Amino acid sequence: MGYTMTFLLIAACSTLTWSLSQEPPAEDRASAIRESIAANRQALRAYKWVESIEVSVKGDLKSRTQNECQYSPEGEILKTPLADRPKKPGGLKGKLVEKKTGETKEYLERAVSLIRRYVPPDPAQLREAQQAGKVEVQRGEGSSLSTMTINNYAKSGDQFVLTFSEGRVRNVKVDSWLDDPKDKVTLTAAFQTLPDGVNYLADSILSVAAKKMQIHTTNFDHHK
Repeated sequence: MGYTMTFLLIAACSTLTWSLSQEPPAEDRASAIRESIAANRQALRAYKWVESIEVSVKGDLKSRTQNECQYSPEGEILKTPLADRPKKPGGLKGKLVEKKTGETKEYLERAVSLIRRYVPPDPAQLREAQQAGKVEVQRGEGSSLSTMTINNYAKSGDQFVLTFSEGRVRNVKVDSWLDDPKDKVTLTAAFQTLPDGVNYLADSILSVAAKKMQIHTTNFDHHK
């Protein structure tokens, strides 16, 4: 149903490896982001992994799928289902299901487009946010964690939060909206690091309040 493309976008920002302790100028920091994104995406191309997706509506699990994922030579992520997809019902019921599915898919694709404005972060937009005084960096006392919070990043009243440890992004949170501030779309994402230092999206939840829907994605079993 097209849900999975949300999380393919997120993988592109799995490492932002500038050192917050050095506090580089905004322009240098933007360059570091751009370089780390490119380097990590290139490193991830050497891997295959398994992606598991669970779609829940009103707290009830509606579907669970698994795909084997790998990059093509052109840099696109190729997915191979690890189990047969459920067959769609036929007749009038099938048409009604197909119509409802299409409407939901269209709405979710709009949510995906919104998330693209945050993940991966655009260096130019991040620089503009810093120059406008929208960026706040807080260092955790007694820990290695640092948090960068950006308010009004892509939309008025939104919030974009990135948590770092040892110069690597560990968590991302997005709190935004589609048509009006009540039309909430949120994303939480957690990253892990492979033995060779490559970061990857380990776990993410996309919540769409209007549809009472959550899409929970986990990525695991990375191997070259």
